[in-house]
Amino acid sequence: MSKILVENTFLNKELLDKAKKDKVKLIFDRYKEQQPQCPFGLTGICCKACFQGPCRIIPNAGKLQGICGANGDLIVARNLLRSAAAGASSHSDHAKEAVLALLKISQGKAKAYQIKDTNKVKDFAKLLGKNNSQNSNKLAENVALEALEDFRRQEGLFHKSEGDYLNWLRIRATKERIQLWKKLNILPISSDSETSHALHQTTMGNDADSLHIFYSLLKIGLVDGYSGLTMATDIQDMIFGTPYLTKSEANLGVLQEDYVNIIVHGHVPLLSEKVMEWSKKLKKEAEAGLV
Repeated sequence: MSKILVENTFLNKELLDKAKKDKVKLIFDRYKEQQPQCPFGLTGICCKACFQGPCRIIPNAGKLQGICGANGDLIVARNLLRSAAAGASSHSDHAKEAVLALLKISQGKAKAYQIKDTNKVKDFAKLLGKNNSQNSNKLAENVALEALEDFRRQEGLFHKSEGDYLNWLRIRATKERIQLWKKLNILPISSDSETSHALHQTTMGNDADSLHIFYSLLKIGLVDGYSGLTMATDIQDMIFGTPYLTKSEANLGVLQEDYVNIIVHGHVPLLSEKVMEWSKKLKKEAEAGLV
């Protein structure tokens, strides 16, 4: 597997050889140790939804149902929806973190950050029908509050203007797509309620219709795409500026032996942007003899 996946460069080969010499296990080694992997898990017909199991479907042995009565189709559908709900909750939580940051910035509660793309704030305030102010911070606050509705909405219970489904889907998807999703009854009410419902739906003793669960899977996909990935991208553009083409360096060659190398893992830029900002600031101070 390592020969297939690792880019064939001198540097990568050198590091692989070093890891082997130092007896450091890499992902490729752990993959080999896991072989052969469980065929029931690979095909999705292993169920761990309750503590009566785990159950597995073995058609050749006549084992077609789990202890609760779930067949292979239902087990596969449950597993897929639970995995999708976990992914959607991760992306939505990422978006929520960015939205809360925007809200605090707009209210003057996060002095370390500024709104760098005010034009995008204005554009989205207009799309959301909240452009009733000339003040950039007020517009940003309005945008953030409308974004937060996509996490707390409960079918119009809080106020009539909150809508029936995701604001970000309403302003980012085409009318044709929205009409189709409405016809299929898969327009998500809010991120938090839909991911919570997915876990409820796939718990033992609840939904036993695999096709119905697959419709919920489509709904969770919309949650992931709109109140997750798209919202996070848009809000981060407002805070850090919309990206543009630039030259950069990548791969292991960016590490320098005589430097302090700091690697920040993840793609939420709230911390990593500040690390980059301060590294440049400290470099200037060092060159000026201040450090």
